[in-house]
Amino acid sequence: MAIWPVITYGVMNLLSFYSLPRLPAALAIVIIQLKIVFTPIFARIFLKRALLTPRTFALSALVFACISITRYEQMLARPQKSGEALRLGLEIPDRDGVDMLAVGGLVLETALSGLMCVYMQNLFEMTPLIMWRRNVQLAAFSTVFYMGVATFNRECATAQKSWLSLEWNALLLALLSACGGILVALSILFAGAVGKVVATSSSIALTVFAEALLVNHRSPDVLLSSLCLSALNAVIMYSVVS
Repeated sequence: MAIWPVITYGVMNLLSFYSLPRLPAALAIVIIQLKIVFTPIFARIFLKRALLTPRTFALSALVFACISITRYEQMLARPQKSGEALRLGLEIPDRDGVDMLAVGGLVLETALSGLMCVYMQNLFEMTPLIMWRRNVQLAAFSTVFYMGVATFNRECATAQKSWLSLEWNALLLALLSACGGILVALSILFAGAVGKVVATSSSIALTVFAEALLVNHRSPDVLLSSLCLSALNAVIMYSVVS
C-alpha cells in the first residue's frame, strides 16, 4: 500500500517544519547529507547489499565533499551578510546555542528519508507499471493528508479559502515538484535507492556552479571548484566500481 509512505513523508515534512527554522542553515544541510550514510545501511539491512565495498569509499568521499562545499559556501556568505546588515543598521542574531531537539528531529527525518528510498525499491517490487501506480496512489493519499494538516493550521486554512488567487509561481512550483516526484521514482527504478541518493547529493556541486555563473555572474574560486570536482569524482567512482 502507498499509505505508509504517505504517513512517513508527512511525518518527515512536519519534522522539517519544526527543525529547519530552529537550526543554522549550514548545520541543517550538513545533517541532511547523512542520508548518504543511512541509505546504504538500510540497503544492507533490508536488501542484503554488501556494506564494505569500494563504493563505500566513494560514498564517504561524497559525504565529506558535500559537507565541505556547504561549509565553505557559508563561510564565503557570512562576511557579505554581515556587511549588508551593517549597511542597513540591522543586528545579526547570535545563534551559538543549538536546539538539540531540532537536531534530533532533522536526523530522524533524514533517516526516514533513507528508509523510504529502500522501502520503495524493496517492498513495491518496482516495475514501470507499479511505479506509475505508486505515484498516483501517493499523490492521492498525499492530497488528503495535507488537506487535513492545512485544516488545523490557521495560515493554511485562510489560504484554502482563496484557491483562485494562486500565483503562477506557485503553480510552476507544483508542476516542478510533480515532475521531480516522477524523476525520483524513475531513479529508484533504474539506479536503486543508493544511486538515487548519490545523484541528488551530487546536485550540490552543480547548484554551486550554476549559482556562481547564472546568479552571481562569477566563476567559482579554485578551492570551491576543487571541492565540487571532488564530489563529482566521487559520483563517477561510485558509478564505475562494483
